[in-house]
Amino acid sequence: MKIFWLHDQLDQLHWQVLKNSLLTLLLLPLINLGHDFIQQFHKADQIVVYFYALSFATVAFILAFYGALKTLHIGLALTTSRLEQYMLYGYRHLPMLCLAGILIYFSLYLF
Repeated sequence: MKIFWLHDQLDQLHWQVLKNSLLTLLLLPLINLGHDFIQQFHKADQIVVYFYALSFATVAFILAFYGALKTLHIGLALTTSRLEQYMLYGYRHLPMLCLAGILIYFSLYLF
């Protein structure tokens, strides 16, 4: 029976990409929840609620961007072939692509 062993750097990269992608995808329910929550208030109170929601969303997007950027700049020295290099290059960009898609969705959803 063969056992598939991942290199330690590759294992760390995988868990970091998974963690940052899930953190980024967690923004979708938060955006929807915030949008539904804001609609419950009167027009005069919505300004304050919008301010707090925008502050929270900004912090969440900054944390997601920082995590994706950290994943993007991981240095790996274990690739041997050109195909592996391209696959790892695309895999490292996965959290940033998720974040870009969510930002596009967020901008179209609110406006």
